[in-house]
Amino acid sequence: EDIETAKNTSEKNIIVVTPSFEESYVWRVFDGEKNICAKVSDVDFLKIVNGGKVAFVAGDSYRVQITETQYTNSSGKISNKYEIIKFMKKVHFPVQTEMKF
Repeated sequence: EDIETAKNTSEKNIIVVTPSFEESYVWRVFDGEKNICAKVSDVDFLKIVNGGKVAFVAGDSYRVQITETQYTNSSGKISNKYEIIKFMKKVHFPVQTEMKF
C-alpha cells in the first residue's frame, strides 16, 4: 500500500500536450521541465471544454493550480501523482512575425 509522504499545491504555467475527453480526465501536460500526466478536477473548466467552447492547438499554455502528491510504497519506491485543480487563465505569448524587406 502506498503511503502519502508529501503534498504541494502551486501555481505554474503548463502546456497542454494531450487533453483527455474521457471520464478519467487524465491529461498529458508539459510543466517546463518534463511531461506529466495530471488528473483534471476543475469541473467548471471541464464543462467549458465539453461544451465545445475551448479549442486546443499545439503550444497552448495555461496558468493552473496544480497539486503534486508524493507516495512511498512498502519497498521504498517513490511515485508522484498530479492533479490540476484550477485552470486560472490562458497564457498568451507574443508571436514573432516575419518581416519582409
